[in-house]
Amino acid sequence: MASVVRATGLGTMQRLIVRGLAPILVVYVALVPLDPLIRIYSGQRFVSSTALMVLMIIATALLLRRVTWSLQYLPLCMLLLWSGFSVLWAGDITGSSLRFVLFGYAIVGTIVAGSLVAMSSLRMKVLANWYIASCILLAVGALFWYFQYGSLFAGDRVSIDELNPSWLSAFLALAAILQIDQLASHRRQFLGYLILALLIALLILTQGRNAIIALVLAVVVTGLLLGAPRTIRFLRTLVLGRSSGSWLLLLLPVVLLVVLLLHLLGFGLYDFSRLWELFSGDPAVATANRTTIWGNYLTLDTNPIVGEGLGSASSLYERAIGEKLMPHNAYLLIYIEMGMVGVFFYLMFMFSLVIVPWAVGHHEVRLLTMVAAFIVFLGAGNDVIQYRYYWIAVMFYFFVFFQREPRKLTIAPSLARRHVLSQRSGADV
Repeated sequence: MASVVRATGLGTMQRLIVRGLAPILVVYVALVPLDPLIRIYSGQRFVSSTALMVLMIIATALLLRRVTWSLQYLPLCMLLLWSGFSVLWAGDITGSSLRFVLFGYAIVGTIVAGSLVAMSSLRMKVLANWYIASCILLAVGALFWYFQYGSLFAGDRVSIDELNPSWLSAFLALAAILQIDQLASHRRQFLGYLILALLIALLILTQGRNAIIALVLAVVVTGLLLGAPRTIRFLRTLVLGRSSGSWLLLLLPVVLLVVLLLHLLGFGLYDFSRLWELFSGDPAVATANRTTIWGNYLTLDTNPIVGEGLGSASSLYERAIGEKLMPHNAYLLIYIEMGMVGVFFYLMFMFSLVIVPWAVGHHEVRLLTMVAAFIVFLGAGNDVIQYRYYWIAVMFYFFVFFQREPRKLTIAPSLARRHVLSQRSGADV
């Protein structure tokens, strides 16, 4: 690929290090959604997956001393550099510096994780399956928590402890995208459709409107970009699988049955008020008052070119409006804190996520487009660049992007001609 520099020529010791780090990466991916459960049952605030990522970063820097690079990283690194400069004119230098460190950790972790996939024989499907299993386990744990303790968020939104349902819904939506692609790419099975139905049902119970809308739009946009013929072929593959594609016809009834069953088990606690608000006709109600917050932010007196500094958004809003609220929009957050310069770098990164797979003719262009579109739309309803569910989606994008194309068995031209001649001679006899 034109935009990828493959990490070739690894020495024996480096290959051993990569082989040792590959299972650590699998565990990391599995632990990211499960961290809330681990914190609850361990009683510690320590984030277990963070320790693994720090270990991988140190091993890559000190032992491997190389990474696999993509041009898509360039605008992201430029955004990181600019955010570092913005700390200089931020009001709270300490808080801004901490935000910069966390932002840098997320970007470096993304690059390191993608490099490990590129340098190893680790299959993206393995990572996807572990991630999907972890998301289901977290969601089921959230259901048990909800039945026992209730929810801290809007009464009928399924979550666990202090985990925001928006986080849980984002984890589940990404898992649903990965599962959809697996069903379209491989032999369909009843279990695969059952897993997708369970993911969608659990996603509905979280009532995470932002993640649900981002998921739907990602699938729609991917279909439009693929074009009518490829979209029809994709749907036919999904619906009319070789042996068990008919199970897709049961997907909607299974989703409804699971939701209804959980509704009954919850003794009618689910009234799905947040989802019904989408059809209220009032933009403020449909967006959980986000449109009002966005309007207020746009009235703030800020520097439109360089912004007000990293980490300054909520303090500015509090001084002007009287409430300490974040913008709930990644693009608006970057504009307030890093100005049009930051917005330019971020939009270039978003643009590259969608365009580069098409430009290089990537063999997984469908999945890459779905994940990229999901990332783009997810940022429209939340301050995603500071959340782990956003960065795990970005990581999966690069897991897929750096995944080596499966080798196809080929036959030498001379042998092919010999085979054809033998077939003809046999037919003449």
